[in-house]
Amino acid sequence: MVPYKRKTTRQSWSQEWMVEALDAVSKGMPFKTAHKEFGVPLMSLKRRAKRKNMFALGGEKFLSSKRTVFTCTERKASTILTESNFDDVRRNLKF
Repeated sequence: MVPYKRKTTRQSWSQEWMVEALDAVSKGMPFKTAHKEFGVPLMSLKRRAKRKNMFALGGEKFLSSKRTVFTCTERKASTILTESNFDDVRRNLKF
């Protein structure tokens, strides 16, 4: 089996670096300087500093704007209920 090799460099920055960069920007450091010094993406830093990123707050990484509807527990519960209901319906069907 061939080991997985990442094909992109997206999200390769550290959450701590983003928090430090945001702190530096809030203290007056220019965006470009903070971007180069801390190694975080410039536009991500700007969005987070201006609070335009509604989903990722602070240094938290977030890849998509899609949110899950159910939690893991709710999903498991709905699966169990669906399976038990399916068995009841199948028993009552006559072919």
